[in-house]
Amino acid sequence: MDGSISDFPPLVRSLGLSSDTTVISELRPTDFGNKVRRSLAILLTHAFLAVTTIAIGLLAMRAVKFSSSHSRFGEIYHWLMLATCLSALALSYSRGRATIFTYLTPPSYAFALVGYLMAKFRPVHWLQWHIIAQASSYIALITGVFFQLVPRIWRSDIMFLGFSLDFWVTLLTPGIAGSLFIGNTVKKWSGVRLHKRRIQTFSESSSTGE
Repeated sequence: MDGSISDFPPLVRSLGLSSDTTVISELRPTDFGNKVRRSLAILLTHAFLAVTTIAIGLLAMRAVKFSSSHSRFGEIYHWLMLATCLSALALSYSRGRATIFTYLTPPSYAFALVGYLMAKFRPVHWLQWHIIAQASSYIALITGVFFQLVPRIWRSDIMFLGFSLDFWVTLLTPGIAGSLFIGNTVKKWSGVRLHKRRIQTFSESSSTGE
């Protein structure tokens, strides 16, 4: 491999680069090879961060609420989510164009930040907002993964509002499934009243006369 454009066809396509773009066509072969390698390094870093964030998020959801494990995993999840979103923006920059991930990144981290701050400062109704925001950030993360995987295994010629059916299925499926999860979780915890750093159910508060 001498760093020429012809050495990288499959890799170039996977990175969203092409030899006929204005930026790439103006590069020398060696410069182009370096650009591809940098994009690949960012892509692998982003993929690693995304998978790790998904795993930590799942552990946080499975941990007992208000336990030290839940708080610890939640803390790690927030910072991993930030790193994942920053790497997504870096990947778009390295490609020289915006992708679906570029537009998913700001709201994804915004949700994660809101959920994180709700748990830290605990204003009125913080638990409901914490659940909604954290789950929404996780849904956005899963949606990004879907956009990477689904087009590789399924394509549809059916068009709706200018986009193919597989696009809409990929975009909406995580959101619909996640909305059901959020609704059930919020309902589950709606009968819980928080008092400082401990929880107390309404049945318990009635028995104590509070």
